[in-house]
Amino acid sequence: DLDRSRANMERWRWLPHDLGRVYIWNNLPEFMTRMVKDGVVVHEERIIVGQPHTQTPVFSNAMRQVVFQPEWGVPPSIKINDLLPKLQSGDYEVLKRRNMRIISLSGKELSPRRFRWHKTDIRDIGIYQRAGGGNPLGRVKFLFPNKHHVYMHDTNNRSLFGASERLFSHGCVRVRNPEHFAKVILAEDKGWSEKQVQELLDDWDKPNNRIDLDRPIPVHNVYFTLVPGENRTLVQLDDPYGHDARITKALDGVPFTRIAQNDPARNQQRELDEAAPP
Repeated sequence: DLDRSRANMERWRWLPHDLGRVYIWNNLPEFMTRMVKDGVVVHEERIIVGQPHTQTPVFSNAMRQVVFQPEWGVPPSIKINDLLPKLQSGDYEVLKRRNMRIISLSGKELSPRRFRWHKTDIRDIGIYQRAGGGNPLGRVKFLFPNKHHVYMHDTNNRSLFGASERLFSHGCVRVRNPEHFAKVILAEDKGWSEKQVQELLDDWDKPNNRIDLDRPIPVHNVYFTLVPGENRTLVQLDDPYGHDARITKALDGVPFTRIAQNDPARNQQRELDEAAPP
């Protein structure tokens, strides 16, 4: 319809004029990632994106690292809603049971007993789960540093990729077959063979093994609910985050303050602020 077309055209205006000779295109409502080189799709795969209340943000940045056997930085929502109540009750073993640890800015491991959890904002504490089979990041993650602290990664629960609507994450983008994705990226950037990359995937003796890309690859998290179909047709997708509706209201002149009142990202931030100790 007209409103949906207007919203999608407006989002095109927000994209960089130059997407990059090689770039990664994550269309969130489509639950798909594509790697494009010289206008040709060289890799595509299913992805899982954030739930409606923990949405994957729409933005562009550049992938700079591939990390094998990554540690998982626990997100603020899990810190506050799950870990904090246990630590406040004196359950200091909760981190050990989950193979997690507290790491200071200087890289030193700290005991949870040294904190006064009723007065500490746990969002400011670096809590990480060690690499291993239970780690939700799986064997590899793809970093494009950004203020949202989101990235692309493997997962230890690949059964969810069978769902048609894949809204399951806390905001990051989970990739089906991330091993092949890593091979495609490192073949493009460094000319590495599949065997070289597989050796890195299999080497559990090097946790957080970071490989810097020589040429950062643009990553575009986009939100298009109208996509090209066969024979020059358009395919209409669902609007799981309600972005089309909000953009349409803005284009119709509704004040930003009214639209933002029900924004899920703002609501989540408000809930975290209220749950955190003063």
